[in-house]
Amino acid sequence: MKSILVGACLAIVLLSGCGDKKSEQKEEAKKVEEIQSQTKIKEVAENLKVSTNKAIDKAAVIVENIAEETSVVAAKVATQTKELSKEAVTKMKVMKKELDNKIVEVKKDYNTRGKEIFVKCSGCHGVDAKKKALNQSAVIRDWDKQKILNALKGYKAGTYGGGMKSLMASQVKDLTEEDIEAVASYITVL
Repeated sequence: MKSILVGACLAIVLLSGCGDKKSEQKEEAKKVEEIQSQTKIKEVAENLKVSTNKAIDKAAVIVENIAEETSVVAAKVATQTKELSKEAVTKMKVMKKELDNKIVEVKKDYNTRGKEIFVKCSGCHGVDAKKKALNQSAVIRDWDKQKILNALKGYKAGTYGGGMKSLMASQVKDLTEEDIEAVASYITVL
């Protein structure tokens, strides 16, 4: 490309002749220089275009690879999450079953303790708690647990009861909070 330009310059110089036509030669030299400059700019632009296209192609390949790898990783994560979730659900079911069994045991023990304590009460209140104690008290069978707890705790503290207050105080004085809770629960399930 350069040799063509140099040849063109020489041709212009020869055709313009020697002598006093220096201004024409300068003008012709300027035109040649301008053509060379434009040619270089076109070359640089073409090289830039080629380089940019190559870079874009490489970036596209990289993006495709990242997308493929991301899909693979996402699939693995989804699979592992699903497996962990199943494992967690299985463990939770086992734990729930164990807890339910423990609750049944505690309730059984609780009701057993409540039943043991109520044996002493049944002499006056009846085995099913449907009897008025000494024909003076209310029937306690249909009371809710809180009402039974309030009465027993009140008897123990000496703040509850009428004519039966002293008799009931002696019956509950040795009961613990847990005993009172157990007997109250037992009475509500009779």
